[in-house]
Amino acid sequence: MIATPAPKRLDALVLGWEGGGNVPPTVGAVRSLVERGHRVRVLGDDSMLAEMRRAGARTLPWRRAPNRLDASPQSCFARDWEAPDPVSAFLAWAQAIFLGPSLLHAEDVVEAARTEKTDVIIGSDLLFGGMIAAEALNLPSALLAANVSLLRLPGHPPFGPGLTPATNETERQMQDDVAQQVDAMFDAFLPTLNAARARFGLTPLSRTLDQMRPDRLLLATSPAFDFPVASLPDFIRYVGPILEEPAWAQAIPESPDGVDARPLVVVSFSTTYQGQEAALAATLAALANMPVRGVATLGKGLDGKQIAAPENVRIVVVVQSLRIATRCGWHFVTIRQRAPHSRFRARLSPRL
Repeated sequence: MIATPAPKRLDALVLGWEGGGNVPPTVGAVRSLVERGHRVRVLGDDSMLAEMRRAGARTLPWRRAPNRLDASPQSCFARDWEAPDPVSAFLAWAQAIFLGPSLLHAEDVVEAARTEKTDVIIGSDLLFGGMIAAEALNLPSALLAANVSLLRLPGHPPFGPGLTPATNETERQMQDDVAQQVDAMFDAFLPTLNAARARFGLTPLSRTLDQMRPDRLLLATSPAFDFPVASLPDFIRYVGPILEEPAWAQAIPESPDGVDARPLVVVSFSTTYQGQEAALAATLAALANMPVRGVATLGKGLDGKQIAAPENVRIVVVVQSLRIATRCGWHFVTIRQRAPHSRFRARLSPRL
């Protein structure tokens, strides 16, 4: 009998950043790697590292790059809830995290990879500095997208405004024009990106999104949720949603007597702070006059705030979404419950 060789155990360096709904899928990916026998280190924000350790990884914080100590509004590097429009909000995040600190992220990743044996880097599709580091180190790399693809897939509308696939030549031309505008938005950071590349002896790029060429781009969604695509580029794979529960999720509150036949209404906006107090207050006020029972989740963004609730509504931080649909409106959560209050609602709503 021929013995089957044991699977190779890899030393993986996983990169993370505190964005609310992107954290649980990253934790789930880390847990899966550890369960398969791989050795995993996570380089990320302090706010997420405890969950990574519970998943079995060793951790280290960003040293040069921005590092959120917690998920409070005060610690957020991009106050997007103050932005006048979605484009301004995206640019704030790009400047603060995605592209502005590319050199700092790259330096931290290179240092971590050289400190200990590293076989593969698993980055985020939004941390461009991590992509630079993997290229500079000539290491195999994958990007985990806890959302639909940032890159435009064949037949898909461009990233951003929430368009549906074009159905005629006029719409195709319009969407190509929008795609050029999206490219221009990213390319505003091309000098910053190329300066970071130059520090590692890499040739300049002519387009920011050309940096997104890992060995694998892993889309943590279902093709059934996404728009149809005839064929994917060789390096892109759908891997399905990674439905990890946050360690701080609570069980669904039960009624005092254990029996309540009223319909259950779940109110859930976002894990992170997005200035949602007014929308939450209006929703709770509406429920007060309805023959229902409600559960309102605050997420970490509103945790600790005093929220007035009517008698028929219970306030919690987050409830376990395997038992009840709740949490935030990022893709990973939308795949479960389709909550609309999100930075990414324009991208997600047409896919519902």
